[in-house]
Amino acid sequence: MKKVVVAGGTGSVGRNIVDAIVATGKYSVTVFSRQKSCNVINNGVTIVSVDYNDHTHLVNALQGV
Repeated sequence: MKKVVVAGGTGSVGRNIVDAIVATGKYSVTVFSRQKSCNVINNGVTIVSVDYNDHTHLVNALQGV
């Protein structure tokens, strides 16, 4: 299964994108979000809180994806 990261996947547009990707059944989905706590948006989706202003943090968060 291929891995996909969606930046902003907890927003109104991003959620629709995540749902469409998950519906294919072909991808493992990780969502990057600024929010420290956010609701689960879909079973099987991993939500990672990131600081988009911190290059090192983003690089570390993308390891293995």
